[in-house]
Amino acid sequence: MKTTRLFAAILLGLAFIGSTTASAQQLYWASSGKFGPFNIQILVPTYPEAKDIMVPVNMWVLDHPKGLVVYDTGNNVAISD
Repeated sequence: MKTTRLFAAILLGLAFIGSTTASAQQLYWASSGKFGPFNIQILVPTYPEAKDIMVPVNMWVLDHPKGLVVYDTGNNVAISD
């Protein structure tokens, strides 16, 4: 019983510490283009009707206290507009 309480207290403390440091971060989302068109039934086989869709290529920028982090999912230069 004492071990469970100790574990719960440590877990609660870590959650509190993590929440205070996470508040200093911001996440931004942007689209770096689209590719396609694709038949939606290729991506979602259970979709009832066939139609062409354009798929967005996303990227995220994380503003962290130690600096910026850019995560680009990659739109190849050869296919960009």
